[in-house]
Amino acid sequence: LTLAVRIARELGDRWAEACANAYLACWSAHRNRLEQAKVHAAIADEFANDLRDDWLLSLAGWANAWVALGEGRHEDVLARLKPLRHVSFDPQQHQMVDIYLGLSQYALGHWADAAVSFMSVVEISLRTRGLRSSAAAIEAAAYLAMREARPDVCARLLGKAADIRERARAPLMSFWLQHN
Repeated sequence: LTLAVRIARELGDRWAEACANAYLACWSAHRNRLEQAKVHAAIADEFANDLRDDWLLSLAGWANAWVALGEGRHEDVLARLKPLRHVSFDPQQHQMVDIYLGLSQYALGHWADAAVSFMSVVEISLRTRGLRSSAAAIEAAAYLAMREARPDVCARLLGKAADIRERARAPLMSFWLQHN
């Protein structure tokens, strides 16, 4: 990703530079390198706004949300992602926006809103066969089952999500660990 940022900059390709910076921001936030993530997310945000590209705006929003998640600023995640719901053409981004909206809604105790966001993820992931998103939705259902004092259901769901993640080689992102 660092090489992609450098090459895009050398080529003067602002779109590719924004994209690479957004993904680098996500990776840095996942690894708890939040100051580094903020720098990359700000670049992605600036370029996405300049280019007025919905896909990049959604990706930059997702990157900024991961920084906010890393800092525990769930209200900021909601403010950032709600306007980006289903903005771009990409169903993968729709899923990611809804996943992190739902995770923040869950963290804030907005159980019904979280369930709605996660149901959107289920609907899209069934249509697109998105295994990573399916695992996230199953994990979210497990968290909600614990809220309903259903540890048996929670354990079964978390086991299934772990199985999907292992088969799909889709690791659990750091923001989920506190809930698992």
